[in-house]
Amino acid sequence: MKTKIMTLAVLAFNTAAFAGLTVTGTDRTVDSNVNNGMAGGDNIVVTLSDSGPASGSWVGGDYTTSFGLPDNPYSDADVYQSSTIDPGHYSGTIYTGVIVEPVGNPLNFPSSDASSLFAVDFTLSTPEDFTLTGWINPYGLENGITSQVTVSIINTGVGGTPTQVISTGTNDFFDSFNVSDTLLAGDYRFEVFAIANAQALGETYYFNGGADTTFDMTITPEPASLALFAIGGLVCLRRNR
Repeated sequence: MKTKIMTLAVLAFNTAAFAGLTVTGTDRTVDSNVNNGMAGGDNIVVTLSDSGPASGSWVGGDYTTSFGLPDNPYSDADVYQSSTIDPGHYSGTIYTGVIVEPVGNPLNFPSSDASSLFAVDFTLSTPEDFTLTGWINPYGLENGITSQVTVSIINTGVGGTPTQVISTGTNDFFDSFNVSDTLLAGDYRFEVFAIANAQALGETYYFNGGADTTFDMTITPEPASLALFAIGGLVCLRRNR
């Protein structure tokens, strides 16, 4: 009897944890573009684009370099995403970095772009609690750098909890977050977007920047929902007796 009660309790918890949650879409991408088109050369434009699977763990990204002529100006981009999509649990780390080096010539215009997106679209049929922790760190110490990270829970339907920007920042900004709250029934998109750009416009010197972040979101059932499933399990047990 004790074993049956314990099994039902575990089953009730697992069912309650995901009964009200339906994932309707996911998007995991990394992109980069490095360009020395104004200076010519054999390796003027180099692009990278990669997309991850709809669920499970994924690691994507790479390092790209472009060179120009005649004095070898260059631009680099480094983009990386390691993320996991499990039922009710979304986590990951994103690193993006950009470098440009006009090598002393203001007529060279090397540019570098690196971006990464993590997104999960989901529908809640019942109110659910969530916790979301992590940090963002866009950085760019020189002119010509643009970097930004935004972590948000976007309301994409009618009703539900309004859109929440959990954390956002641009150049030379660090923020850590630890949020616990409840989402009402509705349609949502959990989105993490990081982008860094370096553009040499008349500059003659090397500079770099980036946009990094880590995040961990867990959706759990409200106590009332959990109690309902537990009571349902006990009723079934009573009937079986």
